[in-house]
Amino acid sequence: MIAVVKAWGFKATIWKDVYTSTLSVTEGWYWLSIYDEDSVLLAQSDSVFCGTDTLPPLPIADFGGRPTAGLAPLAVWFYDQSIRNTMNEWDLGDGYKTSESPGGTFRYIYETAGIYTVTLIARNEYGADTMTRKDYIYVTEP
Repeated sequence: MIAVVKAWGFKATIWKDVYTSTLSVTEGWYWLSIYDEDSVLLAQSDSVFCGTDTLPPLPIADFGGRPTAGLAPLAVWFYDQSIRNTMNEWDLGDGYKTSESPGGTFRYIYETAGIYTVTLIARNEYGADTMTRKDYIYVTEP
C-alpha cells in the first residue's frame, strides 16, 4: 500500500515549500510528525487509518436517560443510542457499574441525594468510544 504525505516547511511565520512524499506502509493506524532541521516538533497529526478498505467500523457512544432530576429514591431509565457497539460499560456515578446489552434500556434507582455524572464506554472488536454526561442526574432529598 502507498501512502502519500503532503507537508509544508515552516520558517518564522511564513509557510513555504509544499512537498509530497510517498512511502510504503502496511494497513493500520498511523500519525505523522513533522520536525524542522533541528529536530523541533512543528506539527503532529491525529491518528489516521491507512488501508485498502474503508475505515474500521469504530463504535460511537451515545445515551440518554429519563428522568434526569427528581426526589430520592429516583428511578431512571437509561437507553443506549450508540452505533456499531457490541459491548457496553456503564458507570452511573454513584459507584455502580454495569455491562448492560447494547441497544437496550435498563432501569436504575438512585437511593441517595446527589449530583451524578454518567459515563458509557461503547466497544466493538475495532476499538471503543466514551461518552460522559457530567452532572447528568440530580437527585434531591424528599
